[in-house]
Amino acid sequence: ALRNTFLKGWASDMAKLLHFEFHKLIRQKSFYICLAVAVAMLVVSTCTTYLINKDVMDTAEMGIDAMNVMIGSASGGVLSMVIGVFIPLFACEDYVSGTIRNIVTRGYSRLGIFSAKLIAVMLATTVMTIACMAAGYLIGLIFSGSGVEPFDANTVNILLCQLAVMLAEG
Repeated sequence: ALRNTFLKGWASDMAKLLHFEFHKLIRQKSFYICLAVAVAMLVVSTCTTYLINKDVMDTAEMGIDAMNVMIGSASGGVLSMVIGVFIPLFACEDYVSGTIRNIVTRGYSRLGIFSAKLIAVMLATTVMTIACMAAGYLIGLIFSGSGVEPFDANTVNILLCQLAVMLAEG
């Protein structure tokens, strides 16, 4: 009975902490700014590649098609850099604003606080990665009209592996 009471109390506390972190994530401007920067850098990179090579080769030879740009959007260093900037901004905001004192004095455990932050950061990383992949696909469609490679199980596996790598980096 004591164990069930402990687990219910911990689950309730964790749910409250997760609600707080997700609410903070949705309201934080830096999340949207970092997401916009990542997508903008993808657009600039693809446009630059296209403009440099447009007289020499066609878009298929450049690797600018929907699938290649989508796959390349998460494998480049730009998304990793943007996520690397966002995570400290998100995680340290409570310390800068003094909110962490209120959270700790309410009796939440440090493990619960850090676990909730970790889960929120993983969700933000997933959203940023999927948004960049979708933007990459759209940019590739704009430049080439379609993807050379079919969207099959192999492509899905590549995208899932890239997502797993981004989560591990985050």
